[in-house]
Amino acid sequence: MKINFNQILKTLEGKALQEPVDETGRIFKDVTLKGVCSSALVNSHEGSGEEKAKAWELACRIIAGADKPVELTVEEAALIKKRIEGYPVIIYGQAAGMLDGKMGK
Repeated sequence: MKINFNQILKTLEGKALQEPVDETGRIFKDVTLKGVCSSALVNSHEGSGEEKAKAWELACRIIAGADKPVELTVEEAALIKKRIEGYPVIIYGQAAGMLDGKMGK
């Protein structure tokens, strides 16, 4: 399946979900599926060395495919969903839906 990782996550009101860029909290950027998934993949301590290597390679593919959809296997989508389980519901729900093709495009 092809996934557009440039999708922006939304608030319950439909506005772009944002996160602070710096320590001052004055500058914000939109939260994207790319950012959520790549961060979750590379910041996890879970898994064997082989699983960590797969996570790293997948995160690199997501970042490299910045302007076009990225082809994922069902197993890769499942790995990402497992790694994003620690995120808040508003992020996990949207990201999982996007990875399943049920939300966004």
